[in-house]
Amino acid sequence: MQPVLAFITLLLMALVTGVSFSHLLQRGPKAQLSGSQFLAVQQILLRNYGAVVDGLEASAFVLALALVVVVHARPLLRYLAGGTAVCLALMIGIWAGWINPINKTVNSWTPDSLPPLGPSSATGGTRSTRSGWS
Repeated sequence: MQPVLAFITLLLMALVTGVSFSHLLQRGPKAQLSGSQFLAVQQILLRNYGAVVDGLEASAFVLALALVVVVHARPLLRYLAGGTAVCLALMIGIWAGWINPINKTVNSWTPDSLPPLGPSSATGGTRSTRSGWS
């Protein structure tokens, strides 16, 4: 039971980390998009990220907690699994408190209502690395 649970937890963690890393890799190229292109990418290509990642993060968190219980007799593994659960809780908290409000703001935009400052407007930023949209 323990090896299977550990493997599935690790697999889900890898998938969640991969999604976060893909967002990091997208940052530069998305900054080069025009407003309408940026909006299309965010609202069409990335619209399913939220539901999928929510499920992955929640499942990984629950399984990490289950792993803490399963390995309770092995202190090192218990601390590692507990650390994993804490990191996942932080990841979920960051998403809920910071990322999700940005997503909601961007998803409310239309091509006619794009802010003049570019994507930084979604975070409440007052400046962009460039002046507005490309």
